[in-house]
Amino acid sequence: KDPAAGKQMRELRLLAPSESPGVAKMIAQTCSAVGLPVKAELEPFNAMRNRIDKFEFDMYVLATTMSRFPTSLDYFFHSSQDTRGGYNKAGIRDSGLDKALEEIRYARDLETAKRAADEAQLILAERQPWVTIYSRPYIDAFRKDKFIGYVPMHGEGAASNLWTLLNIRSATDVGGVIHWPLTGEPETLNPCTSTSAYESEVLDKITDGLIEVDPETLETIPWMAREWEIGTWEPAKGKQGTVITWYLHDGILWQDGEPFTSADIKFTIEYLKKYKVPRYVDRVQDIVKVESPDPLTAKVYFSTESCWHLYNADLCFLPQHIWKSVWNYNTFSPWLRSHPKVKGLTRLIGTGPFILKEFKPGEYVRLVKNPLYWRLPKETEAGE
Repeated sequence: KDPAAGKQMRELRLLAPSESPGVAKMIAQTCSAVGLPVKAELEPFNAMRNRIDKFEFDMYVLATTMSRFPTSLDYFFHSSQDTRGGYNKAGIRDSGLDKALEEIRYARDLETAKRAADEAQLILAERQPWVTIYSRPYIDAFRKDKFIGYVPMHGEGAASNLWTLLNIRSATDVGGVIHWPLTGEPETLNPCTSTSAYESEVLDKITDGLIEVDPETLETIPWMAREWEIGTWEPAKGKQGTVITWYLHDGILWQDGEPFTSADIKFTIEYLKKYKVPRYVDRVQDIVKVESPDPLTAKVYFSTESCWHLYNADLCFLPQHIWKSVWNYNTFSPWLRSHPKVKGLTRLIGTGPFILKEFKPGEYVRLVKNPLYWRLPKETEAGE
């Protein structure tokens, strides 16, 4: 019974993925032992995630990862993310917490962000929208007799980082096929609606960013952008905002042969803002305008100052020539629709090292080498 109301408590639903039911069952049994009626409801990961997005739960068990920056606290727990499609699934709304999280978001240096993160975590420790159950270690196992080129990376391991992806190769031959384990099935391969690690693991091989992370130093390094400038401007009288200027490498192509230019950067940001795509709201909400003075230069203007705006301006960019006619991103399935001009391609194209060739649900995702990849030598062999 509820000791405060003196009434029988209703049974609480604890959602958990059926692929890993052990922890949820243990929690339900422990709660029942102390008189708290909890039932573990086990569902396939994607079905469970849909219920969480609709807030059809009392509690749930789910794994997540944090980034190398404390900004993850902001998008997991700020009240603005308490919306369908947002990341604040616990629905915590606390003005003091929001204040600390906004100090992280608009920090001008890492030390300021760290102090704000410490303050936010003290509030979270008291409010406990999440309870950490365990930390899961991962082990990367390699067949060195078959493949070489694995690149260890702090916090990432060697299996999934970009550098391994670009360097892994047969130890005895040229080309060939690598079988890569995908521990869960993607529900969508739409860059605007994907939220799971399983979907990111596929999309990250198809797309590329403007900046990357050095695998040894973890420093930010140029990638599709050969360099950048960080400056300020005056969005309103007496107010300072950050402006990021990207200078792109020449010759980068989408996988259908169309050039990747600053116009795609401008289009993507304006598209995400226009349709208020939940996955990117926190990244683009402070962007006032984007300029494309020439095909290789993009200027992104923010209404606020923050040391994180460099990373906020680096997104999963959309090919303008494909997405300009997409007005409902929620119903668009680019991986299922044929490319309008190039035979053998879908409308899911990026600038990354691999092209989607086939997605057979329940079995595999097949990717093939992108022969137009801007980091490849001019003459390369086709492979998978």
